[in-house]
Amino acid sequence: MNADEIHSPALLITIDGPAGAGKTTVSRALARQLGYRYIDTGALYRGIALAAHDAGIRPDDDDGLAELCRRIALDFKFEGDDLKLMLDNEDVSDRIRTPEVTMMASAVSARPVVRQHLLDIQRALGAAKKAVFEGRDMGTVVFPDADIKFFLDADPNIRANRRYEELKAKATSHPSADEVAKDMARRDKNDSTRKTAPLKPARDAIRIDSTPLNIDQVRMGFGGVCTTGIRPDLAWGCRKRPYPSRGGSFFQNGSKMGSHGTDSNGFYPPTSGHPEGKNSPKI
Repeated sequence: MNADEIHSPALLITIDGPAGAGKTTVSRALARQLGYRYIDTGALYRGIALAAHDAGIRPDDDDGLAELCRRIALDFKFEGDDLKLMLDNEDVSDRIRTPEVTMMASAVSARPVVRQHLLDIQRALGAAKKAVFEGRDMGTVVFPDADIKFFLDADPNIRANRRYEELKAKATSHPSADEVAKDMARRDKNDSTRKTAPLKPARDAIRIDSTPLNIDQVRMGFGGVCTTGIRPDLAWGCRKRPYPSRGGSFFQNGSKMGSHGTDSNGFYPPTSGHPEGKNSPKI
């Protein structure tokens, strides 16, 4: 742990949300700030999707996927701040980020046989706490009793543009902006409507719309909940207290509501609507 890292109690933190909301960047930064492990659970699904693609297994072939899960070995390898996904001892971190594997991962992740296989792996990784888990069902299914849960979202057009710029920076050959937007819309629909572990905020998750925010603002807010004067058991979104007192938090301000039901800083106030019910904690 370096001098910039914040000393904190051992917590298990989950960050869920759709693609392009900023989960990966914020999760990495928060884990670095806290001196925690960063776990990209989406990489595990991508690893299975890549293995299925290479083996010619269809994403709806449950028997084939079950056999595949039994015989492949998935593991994470930490190299400094970099997290590498190892598939049968081969680094596949780059191969799992192609658009083709991305779409197949969305389809594969809907299969109960795959989700059950990865559930045990993910829970084993979180047993020691001191970890930030990024995914889509971390706070709802994998770690329903996580110490602190976040749900990070953003305007779909903003998310699509972020993903397009990311792909453009990584390769000379990449999908068009329109193709990225269409793929993301399709994936959003698949992830949020699947019967098994659909993408949605946990009832006790702290929800943030990152549309008007930069990464440092989001990270500072997350870190504030975890490490400052607001104790984790009193933070917004934790079960012991639905809402915080009105004072001294990064999340409190007197701004007017924005176009997405948030204030101008991107946070959902306790009076706004929520798909999980009106008593859900919000910022």
